[in-house]
Amino acid sequence: MYRAKEFPAKGLLTVPLLVILSLAACQKPSHVANDGYSWDEAPPMVLHASLKDSLSPNALNILRPSDSEGIRVKYSNGAYASYFEYQANRQDVLRAVASLPFPKYVMRADTTCYQIPIKDLAIIRQRISDTEYEAASYFWDVNPNDFDIYECYKAPMKHILLISKTSNKVLHRIELVS
Repeated sequence: MYRAKEFPAKGLLTVPLLVILSLAACQKPSHVANDGYSWDEAPPMVLHASLKDSLSPNALNILRPSDSEGIRVKYSNGAYASYFEYQANRQDVLRAVASLPFPKYVMRADTTCYQIPIKDLAIIRQRISDTEYEAASYFWDVNPNDFDIYECYKAPMKHILLISKTSNKVLHRIELVS
């Protein structure tokens, strides 16, 4: 008859020790950056976005943008901001965004786009994540003196438009606000 080999008592202590060491090895080192997010909150994701999915068909018909591709920075709480760069006539852009539909139950919805000062854009910049800033640096790193800056609330969306003073260049930020 076969008898199992007996292990000494000190061998039993090595198993819990190995388990503890393996758990400690699985933790993320504290020096690895996580963009300021806690461990139970995921960092934002940078995704592909299309202007066709962000604006109404009527607005797209008015704009006829040269390029409709951009990025979307999506946060774990469901909030997001999309960024687009395209060529379009200034008056067409303002008319298209002002004509966007909105739900009738909302407390605030603009029927026109309002020019805002540069300092308001700086305030918005201060509250976005580093991930969003890096992904949309082409929007945030422009010289604001070269653009007219507009804002338009179309609940639940907030549009920020940077329209070039010298060309048809448009930088468009669409944020889901709650």
